[in-house]
Amino acid sequence: MNIDLLNEVSTEVAKYSDYNEKLNKWAELTVEYCHNLNMEKKIDRAFFAFQSMPQYNPEVLILGLNPRGKDSYKAQYSNEKWGLKEAGRMTPEVFVQQNQWYYGGRYCQEEKKEWNILKNLKKTVAVHPDLQVLFTVDKIVYMNILYFNSDDYKEFIASTGKHWKEIYDTCVQLSKYLIFEIIQPKQILCLGIDKCFKSFTSGSKSEVLIAGDLQKTEINNIPVYGMTHPSAWKITDDRRKTIGLALYSDWFSKPLMASMGETITKILRILKQIADSKDLLLHIDRDKLSARFGAFKFQSRNTKALCFEFQNSFYSDLRYGLFQNKWLETAKKSDSPYNNWINLFESFNEPDFQDYFERIVERYKDELSR
Repeated sequence: MNIDLLNEVSTEVAKYSDYNEKLNKWAELTVEYCHNLNMEKKIDRAFFAFQSMPQYNPEVLILGLNPRGKDSYKAQYSNEKWGLKEAGRMTPEVFVQQNQWYYGGRYCQEEKKEWNILKNLKKTVAVHPDLQVLFTVDKIVYMNILYFNSDDYKEFIASTGKHWKEIYDTCVQLSKYLIFEIIQPKQILCLGIDKCFKSFTSGSKSEVLIAGDLQKTEINNIPVYGMTHPSAWKITDDRRKTIGLALYSDWFSKPLMASMGETITKILRILKQIADSKDLLLHIDRDKLSARFGAFKFQSRNTKALCFEFQNSFYSDLRYGLFQNKWLETAKKSDSPYNNWINLFESFNEPDFQDYFERIVERYKDELSR
């Protein structure tokens, strides 16, 4: 990374106390760096930082990896819609403006359909009104950690050759300085764990909130979350909603399953009835239930004789058997009529639920007791 530039940014921006002055000085130095990279032929790409308008202390700063596209630098500043034709280059004044093709921009009506990333992120935040309020346009800043456009991360690396790491790392550090020292958001949400979140939080220990889908750390007393990218090919709407529930729970310090209390009470009653009818003990900690990991277990009254657990997506696709404190099975697949707590909440069918677990408990009880 460009250490000299980062030191200069830190020194020069610190001379100002006003938010706008700090932002403008940061933009001046950052634009000069990105412009020179293009002039020196280390890269030939359009660049910009912000999708939405930057503001001080927003409720949420949404951090994406980089703008999508393959426009050259010249194509950008020659395009009248960027307002750079006269300058013949990117300017600090334009750099601190929002993307004019994003919500509220001059050309947003030219977008024929809603961006997939925004449409899918809405599914995450729509799980609770209190969460939705934090993601309104006036309360967020949406920006990129890397300023140069590309089709994807691999294409960015290919387009910059041996210079990719210096460019990438420098942009990451410039973004971190901007976010923590100038914008100072209340919360940060990184779209993508492996690239965006891990690059941004490098050196910080993170906590897994949902395995594979949501992580959290804290930097400068600001919570930083990394979620599976809303438009990742493998993610489902159920998982998007589950991420939203976990964010709501963590941000508002609310029990994750509070909104599902009545349904969960019914579920626990049914499971207890089944345990009693099979002469088993039911172990479940309601306070520790999570959206995609509703671990509970049935155990024989002789604790060393039989114990099997339902975990991972509640209507479990992992089942373990114990006999004399030794594992009998590694993993067993099971038909799962529901994928997670979200589905149980939206379409809970008490008779089907009871019938399913009565059958499955009897089957595993017989199998593991042999």
